[in-house]
Amino acid sequence: MKEGNAFKLIEKFLLSDPHINMEEALRCIHIGLLCVQQKPFDRPNMSSVVLMLGDKSILPQPKPPAYFTNTDLWEGAHSPALRPPSCNTSITTVEGR
Repeated sequence: MKEGNAFKLIEKFLLSDPHINMEEALRCIHIGLLCVQQKPFDRPNMSSVVLMLGDKSILPQPKPPAYFTNTDLWEGAHSPALRPPSCNTSITTVEGR
């Protein structure tokens, strides 16, 4: 995005589609980057995202995104309170007689 290459994030087959509005696609990428900023209070709330998607106002420059490299969030959790709750789920099919 900083280098002006955000269009490289768009699938190649979409780039040749005449129905794709590139300005809107780049705006969606920009808004997506605003939603993954490092600090949660920098991220827009959903009502702001909806407004940003609907209007043509200038968007703020996104701050660096949050990076998550741990492949298993719960692995190594020391406290039982930090572990996800176990779920015993059964699925049944209702059939008429």
